[in-house]
Amino acid sequence: MAAMTDKPNTETTVQEPSSITEATAPFDDVDADVILRSSDNVDFRVFKLLLSMSSPFFKDMFSLPQGAKMVVDGGGETKDELPVVPVSETAKILRLLLSMCYPLSATKQPALDDIEDVELLLDATIKYSCEGVEKRVSEALVTPHLLRDNPVRVFTIACRHKMDAEARAAAKATLLQPSILEGPCGPSIQLHDGRAECRRRFVVVSTGPSKCSTSTVLCVLQENE
Repeated sequence: MAAMTDKPNTETTVQEPSSITEATAPFDDVDADVILRSSDNVDFRVFKLLLSMSSPFFKDMFSLPQGAKMVVDGGGETKDELPVVPVSETAKILRLLLSMCYPLSATKQPALDDIEDVELLLDATIKYSCEGVEKRVSEALVTPHLLRDNPVRVFTIACRHKMDAEARAAAKATLLQPSILEGPCGPSIQLHDGRAECRRRFVVVSTGPSKCSTSTVLCVLQENE
């Protein structure tokens, strides 16, 4: 009787790729010439020309010898013969950004009424050098309802990006609040005494001759603890 030998295990585990979904109109155009893939795996089919007109970042990218393939992680993935460019923004923020880069006739302009969205969108416009869009987002940052509901958050965002006018507007808006601690950033600030004086000093710092900075703000807060 022949001896039985163990058969080598030739089975391998294949990792299934994360599910990729397609963005809805107008970012599903079959005539698009590049795909931007969000961090949560949503593919936006867009036009290089429109992106290049809004963003020097993308203009330089697409002018490389092999176009977008030269900057795609993983060796230049393609889909439907189009280059795929992964970006770090979520689908929500990417849609906001692209909607503001596209002409009004192509897509409805988004309402920027959420402080989280405005902050992330502002970061994206600066990252991709979308100056025209950045200006509009900066204006949205200091709309009355955001200043009323999130003055300290707006002040922090403005200081981080060295936006003096917006920082001054936010600093003044803190004076309209009965207490900074009532806002969403209150627990992290940990003020106890002299709250009104601290709010007044926000205004002094942000309207002074030097640019506001996060370190300056922290010094003011620490002096009033």
